[in-house]
Amino acid sequence: MNDSPHEPEQPDLNEQAEQVQQAGVEDLSEPTPDYDYDTEERDDTVIARALKKSLAVFLVVAAVVAVILAARDWFTHDGPPITKRTPLQVPQVPKRPEADIPRVPFSDITDEAGIDFVHENG
Repeated sequence: MNDSPHEPEQPDLNEQAEQVQQAGVEDLSEPTPDYDYDTEERDDTVIARALKKSLAVFLVVAAVVAVILAARDWFTHDGPPITKRTPLQVPQVPKRPEADIPRVPFSDITDEAGIDFVHENG
């Protein structure tokens, strides 16, 4: 038995490149100037790390702001404001002068107008 750790077998890149060329696809084993697999993986890890750090900073800032607002309200709040209440006054109704109701004389002129209609309900 060999005491050295077992090394995983590395795929032969030349064989893979030949298979890709035979399939009619351009060779992807070599990084192109526009796209590099290693750079993409590093960019993703950098972005993930930056996102986690920015979220942590945001949470810390939010917690500090919440503590400051709570402390400010806690120490400056003396209770409900005290208002002086004045007793209610009942409004005084002014006296109105007595009005005379005019007398209007009505006279029956139905016979003179020729009205002999009698209304029967229903």
